[in-house]
Amino acid sequence: MNNEDYFHLLNKIFKKVSENDRGFLAKIRNADSPNLRYLVYDILASHHVRLQERYSLPIITLGASIVRRGTKQNGILTLGEALRLSFPDNKKEDPALQARLRRLLACNNSIEFCHILRSNLKLIESRLDPNKNLDYFKLFDLIGKFNTALQYAREELATDFYQTPNSKK
Repeated sequence: MNNEDYFHLLNKIFKKVSENDRGFLAKIRNADSPNLRYLVYDILASHHVRLQERYSLPIITLGASIVRRGTKQNGILTLGEALRLSFPDNKKEDPALQARLRRLLACNNSIEFCHILRSNLKLIESRLDPNKNLDYFKLFDLIGKFNTALQYAREELATDFYQTPNSKK
């Protein structure tokens, strides 16, 4: 299993959103509920995604977000940037925003991160400018780092949140 299989599936989801394939999209959207995850086992297995939660939850979480938002192509925003832009006046000091960031940074593995990420993605989807989209491929990589390089993942998320686009090097 490699990231190319996951990225291929993410691209397929973008394509199905463009084609408005309602059956496929409903399966992906409904699989975001833990009781309905089995609905996408056939899709996951056909793309060589292992069905254990550690492997399937990231793609289900991101796929559901893509479908809910109606995203037809990958964006450029990191999770930190998108979260920051989802709050009024882009104020990093907002207590509610800081609490959301701290909760994401406190996660110890990808499963926990995906569970916390889900509510943050819904907030981002509802508040973010429709012309701005997440970089779902980069977010998928970040989720994986919560299993393999935890401290690096935390630092990457915090850096993306606190640095403005002009201050990035």
